[in-house]
Amino acid sequence: MTKLISLLVDEIDKMPAKDQASLLNLMETGIVSETKYGKTRSTQIKTSVFATNNNIKKISAAQQSRFFIAKVMVLSPIEGLNATEQKTGIGYIQKMYQDLAALKEGLQCKV
Repeated sequence: MTKLISLLVDEIDKMPAKDQASLLNLMETGIVSETKYGKTRSTQIKTSVFATNNNIKKISAAQQSRFFIAKVMVLSPIEGLNATEQKTGIGYIQKMYQDLAALKEGLQCKV
C-alpha cells in the first residue's frame, strides 16, 4: 500500500547537499531507504513536496525542475498610503491587484 504524505521543507537551500540528493531521489522514485546496522529497508511513498528558499542558485537544476517556483513579494510601506490603509492591509491588496494587472498586460512593475 502506498502512503500519501505532504512534506514541508523550510529553507531548502540551506540543506546539506547529501540531504538535497536524498530529497531529489524521493521526488524522482517515490522510494525512501534507510540502512541501519548493515540492513536496508525501504518503502514506497507518494508525496507532495512544498519548500521555501532564499537563494535559488543554491539548489541543483535537477531539483529546481521538480518545483513550481513562485516569488513572493515582501510587503513594505507603500508611498501614498495612509496609516489606516497600511495597518489594515487594504492598500497592499489594492497595490497587489495593480501589479498583477500590470504583469498581465506584460508591463514592468515595481515590487
